[in-house]
Amino acid sequence: MLREFLKLGATCAALAVFFTPLEAARKITRERNVGALTPVPFGAIALNCSIWVVYGIIVRDWVPLVASNAVGSASGVYCLGVFARHAKPPLQLHARRLRTGVVGGFACLLFAARGAMWRGVDKAAPAGGDLAAWDAGLLELVGRVGVGACVAMFASPLSTIKRVLSTRSTASMAPSVTLASAACSLLWTLYGRDIDDLYVWGPNVAGLAFSLAQLGLFGIFGMPPAPADMSGLPPLLDIELAR
Repeated sequence: MLREFLKLGATCAALAVFFTPLEAARKITRERNVGALTPVPFGAIALNCSIWVVYGIIVRDWVPLVASNAVGSASGVYCLGVFARHAKPPLQLHARRLRTGVVGGFACLLFAARGAMWRGVDKAAPAGGDLAAWDAGLLELVGRVGVGACVAMFASPLSTIKRVLSTRSTASMAPSVTLASAACSLLWTLYGRDIDDLYVWGPNVAGLAFSLAQLGLFGIFGMPPAPADMSGLPPLLDIELAR
């Protein structure tokens, strides 16, 4: 019963977080301008989720791993396309290359892991034979790469934290999104612990720490006045161009 609750909660929380880039995409489409945003966060979301889709298929974790991350991957790739359509050179070329790299990388990962994805890996069962050992090793590699991508994605709001500390204002932060990110990381940490998968709960502990650090800033500097400076864009997408 607890596991089913965690599956549902983790899925819903992840979908809520992964749908937030669509708000940025709608804003870009409406204004026909990317403003100070860069395509890197969209690429980070797409790449991170694509890796976890492969990992989820190998371990046969259709919900929440495959289901939620498939939506996140599609969301990230779509937002990269929107960004590339409305950005100006050379940023437009950068976005297109990033999208090509993410899609190409995902295709290469699918090709490399096709056998393990077809056969599946039971982490609780002892590896028997060279083929099973190969699949287990590949799963470990995908898991480690996924952890790195996940931590990098969670660390992207560090620019927001730096700005808040320098301005002593939380105007560039969205409390609801920060709270949703914390809840998402917490639920995935609990789910990862329940299925005893370090690759799942490990990076989400880091994500929870980053989210709690941002929530702490609200306690120190207060809530943001009126609409946030970033027009409600989630902290995950708050990476400005160097000027």
